[in-house]
Amino acid sequence: MVETHHDGIDVRTVNRYDGKESSIINDAISVEAALRIIVEHRGEVTLFSTTLCTPQDLEDLVIGLLWSEGVVPNSSSEIFSTFTINTENGESHAIIPDSLEVDFSGSGRLQNSTPSCGWCGRTSVDEVMELLSGKISRTSITLAIQDISDMVERVKIQQSIFALTGGVHASALLNRAGDIEYLREDIGRHNAVDKTLGSCLRDGRIPAEIGILVLSGRAGLELIHKAAMAEIEIVISVGAPTTMAIDIARAANITLIGFVKTDSMNIYTHPQRIRSDE
Repeated sequence: MVETHHDGIDVRTVNRYDGKESSIINDAISVEAALRIIVEHRGEVTLFSTTLCTPQDLEDLVIGLLWSEGVVPNSSSEIFSTFTINTENGESHAIIPDSLEVDFSGSGRLQNSTPSCGWCGRTSVDEVMELLSGKISRTSITLAIQDISDMVERVKIQQSIFALTGGVHASALLNRAGDIEYLREDIGRHNAVDKTLGSCLRDGRIPAEIGILVLSGRAGLELIHKAAMAEIEIVISVGAPTTMAIDIARAANITLIGFVKTDSMNIYTHPQRIRSDE
């Protein structure tokens, strides 16, 4: 029987067909659960988001989401240690100190799990860049092209829920030496990124100071938006990007790399950060 090592894994009995034989086995399955994120600030209670997620690292998810959506200031990570977050019965209740300003205007909302998605009707890169408040990633990191596939492999090895279930995505922050500093998994790509950013912020650190984001799947617009909000310099994706993801990465000075394999990859934007050390 498969042991459950995470809140994100359950064990179910399944009928398995393998070749010409059928058997009944216990299989590890990724847990999918609904989460309501409620924010309390200056006596007002707001239902901020309802999403489906892997029910672990939920404080990281809440912090990362509030930060990447611009609800709280993006300039300081220390403020997040002042938040109180209580999670019970499918609800995460975040209490933000009265001394902080918050913005619930929804102009930057990217959560397609809610009806108030701020991307509806956005048709141009200029409109999307307005939501980023002019954030442009600095250029301080260069990577050897030979090291990029190694980074992807390191992240893959550390995907503990995926190794057991095959049913989640991963996001990781790596430093310029290729070391994984933060890694989180979730059934949702955007949740995995929010959890990774949130775990960094809860340690009192700024994601841009680490600088490299690795994604286990494709690189869609919503993920590159979060990377741009965090002023990440390099995004490495195992899968494909979309057209708007490429356009936003170019406008935000992000080096976007996709389809990474052992001996090949595509560099879509800002190749100046990538060098060939042959």
